[in-house]
Amino acid sequence: MALVWKNILQDKKGARHFARLYRQAFPRCERAPLWALKKNSQGENGDCFALYDGEAFVGLVSTVKHKDLLFLFFLAVDKDKRNRGYGSQILQELEVAYPTHRRILCIEDPDEVCREQELRQRRQGFYARNGYTSLGWRVNERGIVYLMLGAHIVGAHEFKEMMIAYLGEKIYGKVYREP
Repeated sequence: MALVWKNILQDKKGARHFARLYRQAFPRCERAPLWALKKNSQGENGDCFALYDGEAFVGLVSTVKHKDLLFLFFLAVDKDKRNRGYGSQILQELEVAYPTHRRILCIEDPDEVCREQELRQRRQGFYARNGYTSLGWRVNERGIVYLMLGAHIVGAHEFKEMMIAYLGEKIYGKVYREP
């Protein structure tokens, strides 16, 4: 059964679920301000969704759109709903919803030696099983290096153009550095 995608700008309950999971799933240093995600979702460049299986909240998605690109900015599945196929289902539904878009996302660098390296490598494996492979380049977002993955080929210059359109050049320059 298809998930129900509720835009958090139009659904207060969905907005509360989104905010709670967003704060639980992503460390503060990796989160964009929630108000900024909501603000940027008011136009055509982005969306934020609370996802439901029937009445049960299962996860969240935040996207950035530019031309034929779709950047999966944030994706999280509620901890009580993990390992039930929801992550794969979300990616499949995005493919159906945006068939003409080249879809990309980023993950914390799985090659960086750290306490969470095994988790990062498992995450990369999950995305690979769902058709997202390394694009061969990384981004440095506020000092954190991310590996870019895609279901399609996308160049670093295209990502930069998209994020400048989404954030504005001034904010982009404060957030992103050369990896």
